[in-house]
Amino acid sequence: MNLQNIDFEKYAQQMSLNEGGKIFSPKHWIDGIADRLQRDGRPYGDKLPWEKTHDIMRFRPGELTIWAGMSGHRKSMLLGWVCCNFARNFNSTVAIASLEMQPEETILRMARQCSGRPPTIDDVGDFLSWADSRMAIYDEVDKVKWNRIIGFVYYCAKELGIAHIVIDSLTKCGISPKDGEGEKEFIDRLQWAAKTLGCHIHLVCHVRKPQAAGEEYVPSKFDVRGASEMTDLCDNVIIIWKDKKREQILDKADQFGKTHLDAKDIEYLDKSCDQKFIIAKQRHGSGEGSVRLWFDRPSLQFVAHEGKRHQLQPTKRRQHEFKAYKHCDKIVLESDGNVWRQESDTRGENKAIQRAEPSNKSYARRRWRRPDNTRFEGWSAD
Repeated sequence: MNLQNIDFEKYAQQMSLNEGGKIFSPKHWIDGIADRLQRDGRPYGDKLPWEKTHDIMRFRPGELTIWAGMSGHRKSMLLGWVCCNFARNFNSTVAIASLEMQPEETILRMARQCSGRPPTIDDVGDFLSWADSRMAIYDEVDKVKWNRIIGFVYYCAKELGIAHIVIDSLTKCGISPKDGEGEKEFIDRLQWAAKTLGCHIHLVCHVRKPQAAGEEYVPSKFDVRGASEMTDLCDNVIIIWKDKKREQILDKADQFGKTHLDAKDIEYLDKSCDQKFIIAKQRHGSGEGSVRLWFDRPSLQFVAHEGKRHQLQPTKRRQHEFKAYKHCDKIVLESDGNVWRQESDTRGENKAIQRAEPSNKSYARRRWRRPDNTRFEGWSAD
């Protein structure tokens, strides 16, 4: 997906030209009404990586979510992990404007999360091939005027068909911290864009420093830095909080060994979690509350159970996904993706068959046959 040399200001102006009111009779929305009736109150939208959240939190098209937390509490890292799951498990496309981090760092971190370990060159190559048609990265590390961000959103949703658009962060969107009206207008335009374009927009924000506490303080939606109307206008508010005390105890255990931990340290580790994922607001969902998560340091993944890491990114080493078909007269390699195979029909003549609809269960390097019986190798993704 290409985001180079795009005049986002032009797309922002195009949005302004197209935003005239549209008036229809109630029958115009019959399909949407039918969908809601069929769901009968059941949750819908892309799920988070953790099964225990599936009934309480979804990310639906046409909504704006604010992700907030203190500096250094892994907001961007956790959101990146969520986006990897969107792309892998739901075939959703993702665009990321990481205005505080170099694109290479963003990509390497997500490759590490997907491979489940510090990535090798092969892991990075696998990730880049897999992500090529699923992710787009905005190559900008600086303050960007918010009207250009609106243009970026419009281009990604309208031209590229992106489902999830990440803006990291509000601080880099060219709005003065004292300009409450500017922040309010920006949030209003983002929400309008999400609803008009049918995408989900994720905006990373910071929280105010607590007045009489340190980083042990768990923020709420009222602590989000910026105009007070921001959390009123958006659809969802997620608070990300890291347990710094637990992190310090784990660092001590890594450095000196667990035998140097006292009884209070061990008790705290047993009762605490690394991260809290707090659903502080969900306008169209079924629940709010706090979800306990653990941070897997080697993979940078966030998991629902301590020590249980995910394996998201299949690699060429997963040869067990191939199947051999006994009724074929030649070697047949097939997986759940785009695959050519060579078979014999009842007359003994060879014919090549290509599966028309690839599924999303595999990703591997395969040997294929074309209809002219020539062989070739390549990557086939879900």
